[in-house]
This record gives sequence, C-alpha cells and structure tokens, in this order.
Amino acid sequence: MSIHDSSTGLLSSMASMRRALSLRRTESATADPVHRVVVVGDEEENKTKLQKEPHRAGPPHTGPGTQTNEVITSIYTLYSFLPLNLRRQMSRAANIYFLCISILQCIKAVSITSGVPTTALPLAFVLFVTAVKDAIEDFNRHKADATENNRLGHVLLKEKHFDLHHPHPTMWCDIKVGDVVVIKNRELIPADIVLLASSEPSGLAFVMTANLDGETNLKAKEVHQELRQLPLPAKLAGATVVCDLPNNNLEHFEGLYTLGPEAGERKVPLTQRNILLRGCMLRNTNWAVGVVVYTGKETKIQMNTAEATQKIGSVRRFVDRETVMVFGLQVLCCLCAAVVGGIYVGRGGQMPYLWVGARLPDPALSGFIQFWTYTVLFSNMLPISLLVTLDMVKFLQGMWMSWDLSMYHETRDPDGNLIEIPCVVRSSDLNEELGVIEHVFSDKTGTLTCNIMEFSKCTIGGVSYGLGLTQIGRAFRERNGMEIVEPPLRDPEEPVTPFVNIIDPALVAVMKDEMHPNHNKCRDFWLALALNHDVMPEGPEDRLVYSGSSPDETALVYAAKHHGFFFTAREPGKVTVKVKGKPIDFNVLHVLEFTSDRKKSSVVLRRENGSIVLFCKGADNIIKSRLSSTLNSPTEMAGIDADIAQYVNDGLRTLLLAKAELTAEQYEDWARRYHEAETSFKDRDAKRYALMEELERELEMMGITAIEDKLQEGVPETISALRQAGIKVWVLTGDKVDTAINIGHSCQLLSTEMRFLRLCGEDGKMVLDKQKVPLKEPIQEEMRSMVEAETKAAAAVAAAAAGGGGKRKGKEGKLPPRALIVDTYALAAILKYELQDLMLALCHLCVSIVCARVSPRQKALVVEMVKKADPSVQTLSIGDGANDVPMLQAAHVGVGIFGLEGQQAVNNSDYAIGQFRFLGDLLLVHGRFNYRRIATVVKYIFYKSAVLVLPQFFFGIESLFSGQPIYQDIIYQLANVLFTAFPIIAFGVFDRDVPVKQALASPGLYKDGIERKFLNRHVFWAWMLEAILHALLIIFLPMLALGYFNVLPTAESVSIWELGTIVFLSFLTVVSLRLAVEVLEWQVLISVLIIVSLLFWWLAWAVLNFMLALAPSIYGSFLVFPDSSRFWFVYLLATMACFVTMFAVEGVSVLWHPLRSQLIRERLAEFGLEKDPGGDKGGHCAATENRSISNGNGYAAAVMVPVEQEQEEGRVGLTKAAEKVWGLQTWARTAPAPAPAPAPAPALVLKAAAGHSDGGDAAGAGIREGERLMDD
Repeated sequence: MSIHDSSTGLLSSMASMRRALSLRRTESATADPVHRVVVVGDEEENKTKLQKEPHRAGPPHTGPGTQTNEVITSIYTLYSFLPLNLRRQMSRAANIYFLCISILQCIKAVSITSGVPTTALPLAFVLFVTAVKDAIEDFNRHKADATENNRLGHVLLKEKHFDLHHPHPTMWCDIKVGDVVVIKNRELIPADIVLLASSEPSGLAFVMTANLDGETNLKAKEVHQELRQLPLPAKLAGATVVCDLPNNNLEHFEGLYTLGPEAGERKVPLTQRNILLRGCMLRNTNWAVGVVVYTGKETKIQMNTAEATQKIGSVRRFVDRETVMVFGLQVLCCLCAAVVGGIYVGRGGQMPYLWVGARLPDPALSGFIQFWTYTVLFSNMLPISLLVTLDMVKFLQGMWMSWDLSMYHETRDPDGNLIEIPCVVRSSDLNEELGVIEHVFSDKTGTLTCNIMEFSKCTIGGVSYGLGLTQIGRAFRERNGMEIVEPPLRDPEEPVTPFVNIIDPALVAVMKDEMHPNHNKCRDFWLALALNHDVMPEGPEDRLVYSGSSPDETALVYAAKHHGFFFTAREPGKVTVKVKGKPIDFNVLHVLEFTSDRKKSSVVLRRENGSIVLFCKGADNIIKSRLSSTLNSPTEMAGIDADIAQYVNDGLRTLLLAKAELTAEQYEDWARRYHEAETSFKDRDAKRYALMEELERELEMMGITAIEDKLQEGVPETISALRQAGIKVWVLTGDKVDTAINIGHSCQLLSTEMRFLRLCGEDGKMVLDKQKVPLKEPIQEEMRSMVEAETKAAAAVAAAAAGGGGKRKGKEGKLPPRALIVDTYALAAILKYELQDLMLALCHLCVSIVCARVSPRQKALVVEMVKKADPSVQTLSIGDGANDVPMLQAAHVGVGIFGLEGQQAVNNSDYAIGQFRFLGDLLLVHGRFNYRRIATVVKYIFYKSAVLVLPQFFFGIESLFSGQPIYQDIIYQLANVLFTAFPIIAFGVFDRDVPVKQALASPGLYKDGIERKFLNRHVFWAWMLEAILHALLIIFLPMLALGYFNVLPTAESVSIWELGTIVFLSFLTVVSLRLAVEVLEWQVLISVLIIVSLLFWWLAWAVLNFMLALAPSIYGSFLVFPDSSRFWFVYLLATMACFVTMFAVEGVSVLWHPLRSQLIRERLAEFGLEKDPGGDKGGHCAATENRSISNGNGYAAAVMVPVEQEQEEGRVGLTKAAEKVWGLQTWARTAPAPAPAPAPAPALVLKAAAGHSDGGDAAGAGIREGERLMDD
C-alpha cells in the first residue's frame, strides 16, 4: 500500500468520524428541550418531534408543537355560541344581579309581580343586544379566517424529488412543518420558512413587511452563501433544521441548517436574514423556496396578535366604586324597611283590622321576607341600562370623532397617490379619559417633527461644510442676540437630489479638485455613506429610488449620491457604487448591524487594491469612546466637539463617521471567531456583539453628518395650548441634551423665561459608575436640594405676596416657570435606585420636562414611574414608530401618528391621528366635551333611577312597609329601557357647553376636567341628594293633595295605582326637565327625543289600559283619570315643586361655584356676543353645525350659528375682544378692592366690530389675561 493510499484512507476515516460526531450532535440537539428540530419533507417524523416539545407558559404560551397551519381567531362555533356567549355575559356582575332579581320575582312570597319575572324582559333585551353584537363580530372573524386558511400555496413533494417545475397546489391550512414551499412574486408567505433558494442569482429575495410592522419599504432576505451554489435537491435531501422554539420576537431568529449526507452534512448558521415570515409579501423576485419551521398559531405574526390588556379608564373605575356605594344604600334601605315592617307586624295586635280572619305572622320571618321584597322593589336602583347606554354613547362619540374634518389629514405616498388619514378611534371606551389628561409624553422624531430628513451640513477632515440656516438655528440666534447670516442661494447648475439641502461652494470645489488636501478625506467620507447602510435600491437606474427602514439612512445615501457616489445595487457579499460614473464592485465581508443598544453600525469590506477597511457610524458619545488616541489629535477632537455643539444649536441630528484599517491577519483571526459565534447555539447574540465591539475600536475619525428634521405644522401652537390647559408635556427623545433643549425652544415647550433644572449625568456634577450612571447618594442629594430650593423660593414668594396685602400685578411676586431637563444616565439612576418620589416632586414644580438620550424601554419606564407614583393622574403617550409602542401601551391613553416609520404605533394605539397638531382638537375639544357628556350621563342615569325607585320606599310609611308597590310593573320595568333611554344618548353624543372655537381659544377650560369638576364624589352624591329630594316631592305632594281631593268625577276614590300613575308621570317629566337643564346646546334631535319619550309613556298607558289580563291594576284608568282636574293639579304641583328646587340648586351652584365655561358663556351673553363667528371652524362635519338657543335657566347660554369661512376674518376680533372684556371684568369682580371694568374695553369691542386691525391684537392679549385671571 502506498503512502498516498494510506493518507487517503486516514482522511476517509477522519471524515467518517466527523460524520458520526455530527450525527451525535444532531441527536443531542434533537433531545434539546429549548430548540425545535425539523426534518425536511418527513411529515411523520416531524409530528413525533413536535409532540415532544415542552410546554411554555409564555406569554405567549407554546408547546407542544403544532403541525397545522390553520389559523382560528373566531371565538364561537354555531353550536357553542349560545352557551359560551351566555357564560361570558353572565360573568358580569350587573347581569348576575338582575338574574338574581328575576329569580326573586319568581318566589311569590317576596314577589310583587305575582311570581312573574318582569325584570327578565329588560335583562333579556340587554343580553340579546350584546349577543347580536358579539355574533356579528365573530361572524366577521369566521369570514376572515376562511379567507386566510383557504388561500392557495404550492408545496414541493419529496416523492417527486422536490421538482421545482411540478409544485403541488395546497391550501394554506394544509401546509405542515417540514414542507418545502415555493412562493411566487407578489404572493403572501403562508408560514414562517427558512429561505433556501431564490430566482435571483445573488440569492436575494425581497419582501414587503407591511402586515408585520406597517413599513412599505422592501427588505432583503438572502440564501446563506454556503447554500447558494448547491442544486435544490441536494439542499433538501436528508436535511434538518434546528432552530428556536416558537416565540414572538420579530427581530430574532437563530438556527442551524444541516445538509444531508449527499452534501457532506455541513452545518450552516441561520439568522433573521434567512427567514421569511408569514404575512409578508414576496416582491421583485420571481420565486423563492424554503422549508416551513413554524405554522399556524406558532408563526411570529400570530404570536404577536394576542389581544392587548384592556385599559379601564378612571371614570369607569369611579362608576364601579360608586355603584358599590349605591348598592350599599339600597341594602340599607331594604334593611330599614325589613326592620320597620317586622316591628309593625309585631304590633299587629294593636291593629286587628289588618288581620281579620288571618293568623298573625311571625315578625322575624315577615321582616326577612320584606327584605327580599324591597330588594325586588329596589331592582332599578342599580340601572340595568347604564353599561349599555355608556357603550352606545361612546361608540357614537367615536364615530363622530372619526368624521371630524378638523382632524382630517391628507398626504401622498412616494408614487404620488393620495392618502387620506382621518382620526381613527380604536378604543372608544377611553373617550372620556381624553378630557382628564394631566401628563402628555411625546416622542420627537416623526411626532413633533416631519420625519422627512434633509442632509444639511457635515464636517469632513476637521472642516465644517454647509451654510444653510435652520428654523431652530435662527430661533437660537435670536434668543441669544447673535448675528443672523442669511445663507447664499443655491447654484442653479448644481444637481437637485431628494433629501439633500446642503449649500456650500467650498465643498463643491473640494470635490472637483483632486489635488485638494481634503479631497481624499471627502472621498472616503462619501464612500462610507454609500456603503454602510441597509438601504435597498428600487426601480431602473435612471429613476432609482432608495427604500430604507430609517429616513436618516435614506438621506445619507442620497447625500453620497449627490456628491458622486451613486449606490446602485446590492447583492450578498457585494455592493455596487458608481464613482464619478464608473461602477465599482466592493466586496462586503461583514455587516455589523445597528441595534438600539449598540447605537452604531459598521461594514467590513475589501477595497479594489485588496486592503480591508471597517467603516463605522453611530451616535457621537458611542463613537468618541472608541476613537484611537494616536490617530486623532486633541486639536481635532476639540474641533469635532465645537462642530457638534454648533449643529446642536441648529437642531440637527448628528452622527459620527470613523474607520479602521485592518490587516489580513487581524481580520482572518476575527472572522474565524465570529463564524464560531454565528454557529453557536448558546448566547449567540452576546458572543457576536462582543466580537463586534472588539473590532470597532481604535477608530480614526472621518467626520460628522448633520441632518435636519423640520417641525410639523402647528406643533408650537399645540404644545402652548396644552401647557395653558394645565397639562404637563414631556418630550422623550434620543437626541443629545442640548439638541433636545433647542428643539424644546422651537416648539414652545421651553421659553427664555423659564428656569432650567438640569439633572444630567453628562454635566459632571455627580459621581458616575462604569456605565456612566450616577451613584445613589450624589443624585439623591442633588434632587433633594433642587426640591428644597424651589419649595423655599415658592414659600418666600407666597409670604411676600401675603405681606404686600394681596395679589400683585404683572410679574411681581411670581416665580418664573421651571423646566426639568433629564438625560438617560440620570434617568437610569432614578429608576435603578427607586427615586420616583423625588422625581415626581420635581415634576410637580415644573411645567415642562425634557428627557434626552432615552431608549424605547426607558420611555415606557418613565410613563410607568409617573403612573405608579401618583395613581390618580391620567397619562397620554403619543408616538409614530415601533420604538414608541411600549410607551403607548404603558400610558392610560396611547395616541399613534400615521408616520413614515410604519404602522406599529397606530396598530398598538387607542387613537390614531395624522399630525401632532390634531392632539389639540382631540383633547381640548373632543376630550373635554366627551368627559363632560359621560360624566353627565353617569350622574343622570343614577339620578333618574333613584327618583324612580325611592318613592316606593317612602310610600312604605303609608303602607307600613308591607312592600306594596305603586307602579304598574311593566311600565316600571320599561322606565330605564324605553321611556328615558334615548334622550340621554343624544345628549351624550351631541351636547356642548361652549362652541368648538371657544374651546380651542380658551385652553384653560380643560382644567375643569383635570380638577374633576364634572364628576367627583361630592358632585355625584349631590345629584343623589337631589334625587332623594325630588323623590320625596313627587310621592308626598300627591299623597297630601289627594288626601283632600281623592274623589274622581265617577264618584270613585283614587287608588294607589292612580297615585302611582301620577308619581310615574311626575318622575318622567322631572327627569326630562333635569336633563333639559343640563342641555346647553339645544338641537332638534334632543328636543324630539324628550317629547317622544313622554309620548311613549302615554302610548304605553293607553295600550295597557285595555289589557285586563296583562295590567289589571290600571285597567280603565286612562279613560277616566286624565279627565279629572285633580289629576292635572296634582301632577303640575309635584312637577313644579321639583322644577323650583332644580333651578334653586343650579342657581346656587352657578353663583357660588361657577365653572370656567359658565363664566365665559355669561360674559359672551352679557355683551351680546353669544354667536360663535367661526361655527365649528368650518372643519367639523356639517351635522355638528347646529343652531343653539338659550337653555332657559337664566344663568348661562351657549349660542352658536355657523358662518361661512370668509366671514371669520372680519368678525373673529369681536369674540376675542369680548374675551378680553370678560377677563378684565372677572378680575374686577374677584379682586380685593372692587373696581369697574376698564373704560377702554368697550372701545376695543367697537374697534374690533368695525374691523380695526388692532382689535384682534388686543383681543389676543385679552385671552391670555382673561385665562390668567380666571385661573387665579
């Protein structure tokens, strides 16, 4: 045997040993409880393996594995609907309560309805309405499921050797784990599959992930480079996939693809770039082939569709608490009735005429029975219609909000197609919470700004380029008295590139002069921008557009193109860039991706000359910490810091670019270890990130990019209005502290009058640990000293004001407003050391808060911190991107903005709007109106229920608490369901206490909601006391009156049923009048419904009058009773008595405790300016523009008629000037020394009415002065 043969045999034996070890490792992986093993094309083997997978509680829960790809989102089937829906509805406490009442009515000993469960009728109605709603919703789910499951896919069969030309048509629901699926262009991907082949020679496949994250830009997925050259059958035969167990992480996937024996059993690492997720659409790729690893409910999209926790508003919680209190009152009344009734029975011997021919019952047993009898009588004390009414009102409010044209936005997509964006109400249960918000947490990019990036300035080789002036930079120079130099005009010969707005002839000259000392540095700078990104080119080269996950990335690539470095194509391992018209292919060795934790991205590539270079870009604090001290001089670093400071003053977003030249040996050693980390299953990401950090060191500074993101229209005005409304506005941004401050100034979050309280770890005032987090003692002492200093200052000002004899004028005796500035390091310390109480104490002293350099996780923690520290406050978060989702979900109310970063924020929000400026309408108009409406609905429903029920309790004084009812039971049960239900619904949808224009012009009105003026325990029980008074009047006045006039014209006496008829009609009239007092904008619909409700009662009385079997107690009364003058006298007596007390209560309330809106309405009416010149701003839907008349209560009036838009300009000054008069008169009335209104004020009114321009300016000052005085 030759030496060659021996060596060959040895190598063969070693290969066999490697295969054996590989099989053992595969078997080990198979038994691994934390991974899934998929055998390609083997259904039975996969079924066995899936059944052995462990169960995980989640969320979301998984295990054992499932093979089916069927998706079921419906809740019911045809057979299970009735029992399941009934069980779900009967899990509600209210339904259980009324079911118990129905059962009690069936017990004749305690029933007042002869054993007939009349309460079952309204209960059945409520259950039926809810069941119909649930059935419609579930039917729509069934239709959606059928559409999804019956889509047609294509599977390559193992029996046909996975022949790509003969796919087997298969419905989605029949696709199994391990199947080999082929997807064609523009088809949706049916399951989560590992990409194995593509029609593109480069192995790329492009997908649109709009169904996952709302982003419409294309993302590139790739076949791993070790699999690209293999034929498809060789990739599939005998192959296995070992990957993560099913999870809901859309951004993470780890796996190993083991080839079969024919392909050498090689192991190929799999990452997120190698998987196609269900719900995505294949685009710009003829076909793609992959093996299914997750199906059905285990796909990532399905595991992310779990229902979010339902948010319960503060008003709903208040209603629940007061319902318990009312129930306690009901039990107390029943106990009193039972005890007193038992006592009367015990004294039965003293009243033998009551027990003629009957044995005297046991007093204790009688009292026990009476308790349950009165429980039945009091069944309507807890209104059965409350929840249904609230749901209907909120649903209709939501429709009204979505139809509001003042919150309608239009924009266009990149193709020029019109996109219509109305307000979207995703959770109408929180409508009233929009009127009580105290803290607004806002993202910056895309929320306050347009998220349309423009490359404006840069620094290359220590030289700053770009002469443009941003709006934030201009404002900064004006605030600091600096000279403003207007930028030069753009050279008309210079090409125009999207998202590039840099003007500097010097930079153009450098790029043209190859001998310029800065030319090569500029060349590397633009080349780094053209290569270090994840942007994809779309379309032909002459009309090529860039599609990126971030607008910043896209703007940087466009900037490189503008300066002659035209990125044209990307393939795995290769990027093509046209440099001065010449295409050059760059060999990309590694892409070190950006993450929110790394805050940087890098690319390792081989140049044309064979040298290896790393280009890195990222946040300035991250890159500066990795710069080489030998390659970057202190002078250069000082210049970099100065340029960054200048860009910060201009409000620009900055990134630092750096590079590192790598030797071949250095790179090969690192690449080997990096490959080992990629193929590792244990702590793969941690190992990869550690190796990335190792390579991204000793960097050489290249330059700075500065991008402008302009503020959205109306942002400063909106934030100013929110602050005037008493809302604390927080801006949570990832920008640097100084950038955040300058942006805060530009959007009126901050002002030059404010005093800044800085709590920043970067300031160097506190000792930091290795992670730059301040130590506990220093930051705790700093925060405590701030609180003490500001508290002492406030106390000193208050003492000085008291010593000066009262209120001081102007700014004298006032502290300047304060703003809190916090950075990520200080915030991390506050959260780490649980200093939330000190943080909230600081926040209470400030009107605005800015948190800089915060991560998405910290945004949510800040919201949770505020909620936990003060559970009584209501919070709102607003954002536009996926990184804002945790913050939106953490807040009581989440508002998403339709932006350029996808629809994840919208999909996880409670409300969605097109622009930040619409937040003013959402809160100050709809939020305030809806809070007042819902508060009134709650008070009114409990009020009318008490007025309905309590007369029967008070009648017990006359009936010895025997449980004798006075109402005909059918009419009694229909009281809340039919006779009084519809007017309050109309009120809850349409009524307004001030015109829309006034609500926006006077943001201070919103403070009534923050202070809970419309609904609190005091107000609620004041209504209940009023209900008790009215119940006393409508029962005792008829009883006393009929004691003298109790004989009808027919010579018959008035029975208890006639008495009950008068009481019920009085009840219906009184509660209708009580609602009328609350109506401040009379509309035809509300008026008609009140009249119709009264007519319904007359109709019901007339119909039941002829039904002896159904209503024997009132049979024939309709033909006799109304003809009697006694009937009308007693009815009017009771009604007018209630009416007088009603107006007395309202008058005292308005005179001694007026609301802000009542003062405004009175003053406008006093000066004859009741009409709102702007109607509904011309923006609300026409149906809301209704005439209104005085509500007749003599204390306030809200008068509004719509006018044409062109009339506004000439008449708007009139209303504003009147508001100035109102403000001055309010001050005069409340000042210590009474003084008449200033004489010039009427002149201002006349000037404004005559159209003088100065009237509007004076009126604007009047609004501000009036609101200040109103708040004082």
